[in-house]
Amino acid sequence: MSDKIPVIIIHNGFQDYLRYTIIQANKQNKVYLLGNTNVDLKLDNFETVNFSGLSDGFEELKKNYVHLNTTPFEYELFCYQRWYIIRNFMSAKKLDVVFYIDSDVLLYADVDKEWCKYDKYTMTLLHRSAATSSFITYKGICDFCKLLTYAYSNKNSYVFKKIESHFRVRQECRLAGGVCDMTLLEHFHREDDLGGGPGRVGEMMQIIDDSTYDHNINTADNDFSYKNGAKEIKIVDKQPYVFNIKLNKDIKFNALHFQGQAKSRMGDIYARTS
Repeated sequence: MSDKIPVIIIHNGFQDYLRYTIIQANKQNKVYLLGNTNVDLKLDNFETVNFSGLSDGFEELKKNYVHLNTTPFEYELFCYQRWYIIRNFMSAKKLDVVFYIDSDVLLYADVDKEWCKYDKYTMTLLHRSAATSSFITYKGICDFCKLLTYAYSNKNSYVFKKIESHFRVRQECRLAGGVCDMTLLEHFHREDDLGGGPGRVGEMMQIIDDSTYDHNINTADNDFSYKNGAKEIKIVDKQPYVFNIKLNKDIKFNALHFQGQAKSRMGDIYARTS
């Protein structure tokens, strides 16, 4: 398994749900947890790596960072920092491609086998802006880190002025939130002048071979069965499926993203699929 594409998880601190994420991903994959807390799990093909020495290059962004969000400053800064952590980890391990999942995702796929569906891209996203279950190549992560550094180092650039105006409009309309790393990921998906563009950035929410990846379990994503504020998950042979109304069939979900309060459901779904 050492030559397979590894799964990368980044987490600051520790919460109980992280165990479910690691164990589920580890069933079919090599897993690295890049964190600052040792997780006591005796698993084959699982390693913890302290991320304290993996932030090279982040200092310039931090120095120039402007907080354009109603969320906590430190939280948003860490969301940016993780991309530099991934880049530096891949460089240290000489990895050409990894599969990154957020720490509240249950993964039900062998990502090495899935890569052939997306290998024409340098990065994949969900909903054009979220990297919750994403293939990331070394070129893709290097280009995206360059975009992050460039955006905050050049306050007169189109990129910075665009994200600044995004926050200003939300403030004028009395909306919470604002600019985060997803804002820049969406820009990376759209623009090709800084290494991104729709020809280089793929979409994980497309249905391929009757399977897909979840953007957010709390949303219907238009065509999926939805009940009590979440996608209506059914378990078939220990795999999660959701009925697609448009296609009139069940679609396998290779990953489920338990965003926000949905994290409380991870233990139940994990147990039903184990």
